Amino acid sequence: MRYVKYGGETFITSDAVARALLALTASVAATSGSEVVTVLAIEPGSEEPAQVDLVIGTGIHILSRPAAIDIPEPDFEDAVGWLQLHPDYPRRAPEPGPTAETDDLTSWNDDFGGAIDII
Repeated sequence: MRYVKYGGETFITSDAVARALLALTASVAATSGSEVVTVLAIEPGSEEPAQVDLVIGTGIHILSRPAAIDIPEPDFEDAVGWLQLHPDYPRRAPEPGPTAETDDLTSWNDDFGGAIDII
């Protein structure tokens, strides 16, 4: 569990939501934009989930730190998934695969010194 401080308010959320929120905030800020997002949180003094709406982006300060509290980690995986579906969420580039040239040997002709275009 982690505390997230935003605009003078603090809420508690899962580790995964906090990581996804920070990643999305940094990515949106890099594009000089801003977005409104909703995350699930646990209100201090309660174990019930609550929705928290945040404006994220350039100039928005968010702090996340570990929370040593005695409640079980909530299952907020759906909330993480919604953050990760955002178009600005940082994604890894796909691994480069084999190129068409090495896979498609039908255009290779040794008589002409290599690949030829088939018309």
